[in-house]
Amino acid sequence: MDILLISRCPPFPLYHGDRLIPYHLARELSSRGHRIDLLAFYQQPEDIAEIPRYERFFNMVRLVREPERSLKSYR
Repeated sequence: MDILLISRCPPFPLYHGDRLIPYHLARELSSRGHRIDLLAFYQQPEDIAEIPRYERFFNMVRLVREPERSLKSYR
């Protein structure tokens, strides 16, 4: 089955708990033979450097810079 995984953060590097959910989900689905594409927001430039680590789980990876937020945007 082809699956598009949409996440608020990329699964690598594994230094925050919110990255563990998409990581384990992708690991399990790929082990069952599913083809997974990833669309995720990133905050730090270091997230881009981790893209080569995605190849074992994902068919395609697109990381989109998370928009800057301000107090004005919460009105």
